[in-house]
Amino acid sequence: MVSFLFISMDWTPKIERAPVVNIVKAVMIDESQIRAEAERKRKIEEEKKRVAEKKREDAEEKKRKAEAEKKQKADEAKERKQQEEKKRKAAEEKKRKQAEEKKRKKAEEKKAKEKKAKELAEKKRKKAEEEKKRKAAEEKKRKAAEEKKRKAKEKRLREESEEALRQQMEEEQQVLDVARNRREQRLMSSYVDAIRQDVQRSWRKPPGTKAGMACTVRVSQIPGGEVVDAKIVSCSTNDENFKRSVISAVYKASPLPKPADASIFQRALEFKFNPQE
Repeated sequence: MVSFLFISMDWTPKIERAPVVNIVKAVMIDESQIRAEAERKRKIEEEKKRVAEKKREDAEEKKRKAEAEKKQKADEAKERKQQEEKKRKAAEEKKRKQAEEKKRKKAEEKKAKEKKAKELAEKKRKKAEEEKKRKAAEEKKRKAAEEKKRKAKEKRLREESEEALRQQMEEEQQVLDVARNRREQRLMSSYVDAIRQDVQRSWRKPPGTKAGMACTVRVSQIPGGEVVDAKIVSCSTNDENFKRSVISAVYKASPLPKPADASIFQRALEFKFNPQE
């Protein structure tokens, strides 16, 4: 409205009509007045041009503002539409994400249930296997205990039987040993007595021999009976002649008599030499 009022106002300067003067007086108008009048007209023309330019500028400004307002409204409408489209897409995206999240959660829940079911089944299977192993171990342990008990019983019976047999064999062996010892003693006694008799037969009584003289003699011989050594172990007298006579008799009796059983032969043996016996 301000622009309208501004434009509608009559800005045209009022031109005062020059008073009619006489031609004679006009001739005498000062040249300065002519220049002033021309200047005034020029200013009026310039003012007209300025006003016209101002009107044109105001019209253009109004048009520009109208176009700008129209463009702003269009931009605002476009912005609103874009915002609405953005909101719609955001809502659709949110809805899609919610659907996907719901689907994902549902899948995860299903997977978790399947996993839990699988773990439960695996746990039951392991428990069943452990129970089976435990029963098998107990059965194995029971059988092992029974086998151990059976073997222990068999071992005990075997040991008792072996012990009884061993005792019987020992008793029999003792009987045999006693009998063998007695036989060996008899044979040995006969063997030693035969040697003593041979030595006594070979002995020559030295002068000064008294009753009661006796010596224990150790003889070393080889399997054929040949005497290789003879020593006095002990003697009832210190008579050296008697002792030498005994040793001499042993060598004279060589080879000594053989035992009735070759198993009782001894390389070294002792016997008592007593001439009075």
